[in-house]
Amino acid sequence: MYQLIKPLPFLVIFSVLYLTACKRKGKIDNVTETVVSASESNDAIGDYIQSIFTKTNPSTTLADSTKLYYFKVLQSYYQVNNYDPIWTSRKSFNKHANALMAYMDSSILQGLFKEDYHYNTLKKLKIFLEKDSLDNATQVMWGNAELMMTDALAGMLRDLKQGRMQDDSASWGNDSAKIANYFVPNITKVSKKERIDTLLAGVQPKHEGYVALKAGIKKYVDSMDTHSYTYVTYPMRDSNSLRKELKKRLAESEILLGDNADSATIAVALKSFQNKYGLKSDGQFGAAVAKKMNANDKQKLYNIAVTLDRYKQLPEVMPERYIWVNIPAYYLKVMDTDTIALESKVIVGKVLTPTPTLTSKISDIVLYPTWTVPSSIIEKDLLPSLKKNPNALARRGLYLVGGSGKRINPGNINWNKYKKGIPYMIQQASG
Repeated sequence: MYQLIKPLPFLVIFSVLYLTACKRKGKIDNVTETVVSASESNDAIGDYIQSIFTKTNPSTTLADSTKLYYFKVLQSYYQVNNYDPIWTSRKSFNKHANALMAYMDSSILQGLFKEDYHYNTLKKLKIFLEKDSLDNATQVMWGNAELMMTDALAGMLRDLKQGRMQDDSASWGNDSAKIANYFVPNITKVSKKERIDTLLAGVQPKHEGYVALKAGIKKYVDSMDTHSYTYVTYPMRDSNSLRKELKKRLAESEILLGDNADSATIAVALKSFQNKYGLKSDGQFGAAVAKKMNANDKQKLYNIAVTLDRYKQLPEVMPERYIWVNIPAYYLKVMDTDTIALESKVIVGKVLTPTPTLTSKISDIVLYPTWTVPSSIIEKDLLPSLKKNPNALARRGLYLVGGSGKRINPGNINWNKYKKGIPYMIQQASG
């Protein structure tokens, strides 16, 4: 009995020393890039990660020029988790790293684009590290792979939940509450052995339309034309830039132009394009031509991703009654307790004056309202018409209103002196 009990103090002392050794210093300003053994790699990678976030002047860009887009998220996560690596152990990638790369490889099925998540850089670095038979890889290389993988996961967590339609300033990656209550707990789940696909499926919307649209992506991707076409900007004020874009795009449709093609030659080429695709053959570059040029399969796939992101702007649970307006389909439906109570066609804005998108609560309804024409429509559409014919408003059912609220005869106005805005309102009567 005595001999069995005697060694216990040594075991206790060893455990205390081991736990103490695992705690890192409060701050590491820099580390020397070195080759370390497999047994030392986890601590060495942890020290390198800590140096990235605790140095005097931390940078969001790594030494290899890779930018960490979710620097604050990573800083919070690793600080809470003792700077321990998630994706590697003893100079080997674990199953979670392999699962993350596999998820990114097929992320288009989720409406994501793998190039947004360091995929190409990570793939090359991962192959190099796995084939490092001479064991020349340093802790910095392994640490960079670790940080990029966590940055990729943070990016997908954000894009699958919040979407990509906000400015960077409104990104959850800059929101301290979201970092603490959303990002850090979800990244921690991976370190606790939760599957990547399960984790990322759990943060996505459950709306019926979202699920159905996403389910159709694979069939579309399998049959799509993967050729890349030049995107033609419309409207384009810079005529030289427009000419260059048109020449490239027309060439991709096998309509070739010489280097010194003038406006007349481009007009002939545009007619050929219009005839080829069943458009009005006038040789003019307008909204219809731009729409057709940009309506390739890759652009359609991008539009699908945008639509998925619009679902992410909706409440997780829709209200009992709501109005759903599908702008591209010119369609409206009123939902009441999961039943369509009303369907209707709607009028939407043109390409140059698009109908804004929003999610909002309806407080009041005005029947047969007076419509005040937006200044953008006045500048782009009505003012040019008024300069040619002051009676153009009446033909459209519109009238001119002065500052006092009284109607004004547009024939008494010298419209040629106005280049942009006008000091009047243009309205359409109710009814």
